[in-house]
Amino acid sequence: MLQDFSQLTSLGWSDFFAHQINSQPQPQEDSPALLWGRVIEVQRELSRVSTGNAEWWCTPSGRFRTACAMPGDWPAVGDWAGI
Repeated sequence: MLQDFSQLTSLGWSDFFAHQINSQPQPQEDSPALLWGRVIEVQRELSRVSTGNAEWWCTPSGRFRTACAMPGDWPAVGDWAGI
């Protein structure tokens, strides 16, 4: 599924963020592609992420939880997230 990044411009998406994604290693062919969105709300360990045309409540993966050393490492409103 290809994402229409033009939907993210209303949330602050720019070429800077696109470059950041393109400079990262791409997922393997058998891995699902990430859908990018902006964190618009946080309730405890749940983050509400908007892609500009849809919203989801998301929870961090186990690997992410393990990597978080401090509370400031968790997603915050305004962060970009790959879901």
